[in-house]
Amino acid sequence: MKLSSKEVKKLDNDILLAVKEAAKSSGYRKRAGIFYKVANDYFVQIMIYITGMQKDKVIVRGTVKPFVADDVLWDVLQMPSNHSEPISLRANGAWTIWGLPVFEETTSYENSENISSIAQDFFIKCNEAVMAIVENFRELSDFINYSESYGKWVDFDSNRELLLINAGDYQAAKEIAQEQIRNHVHGRFQTEKKWVNEHIVDYCDTALTEVYGVTQNR
Repeated sequence: MKLSSKEVKKLDNDILLAVKEAAKSSGYRKRAGIFYKVANDYFVQIMIYITGMQKDKVIVRGTVKPFVADDVLWDVLQMPSNHSEPISLRANGAWTIWGLPVFEETTSYENSENISSIAQDFFIKCNEAVMAIVENFRELSDFINYSESYGKWVDFDSNRELLLINAGDYQAAKEIAQEQIRNHVHGRFQTEKKWVNEHIVDYCDTALTEVYGVTQNR
């Protein structure tokens, strides 16, 4: 039988309590039901909750993104105050890059009594998988190369553009953004009536002018 929203909320709370110690011992903090930490210059998130049409399943999902990606995004969108906000902003802030989903697993549970053990096992398994991936990243380019195997996941192109800007390759970032615009792909973020890819082009033009004295076109 399908659970009520009140029953689902209680089970989600039970899950969060069940994984609290495992999360703490692995270096995670929690914000709005999301566990997060910084590891090797990457921002790692784990979410675990009740799901399914009948709310009869537990799902765990782990994501990873370069820590610097949000910093560059805020520079591009001219949101300097975000840099001084708590790190937790990167977990659930509206103006943040979505992480690459590197781990996801779902299982059914028989009754509410065995949810705690399922949640604990899931969390530990997810953390081990995510950290094994992160520890293999030696350069930010390793992250991009790895993420390409997932296809066009949400914010893939924005991540590429922002990491190129971080590396000082403004021309390459600009060209990707321009190609996206030509293909009517503007990105998720919009401020001052401009989408993020338009902001990236403008930001790169300004940076190129500062570096070379004129905007580079090719």
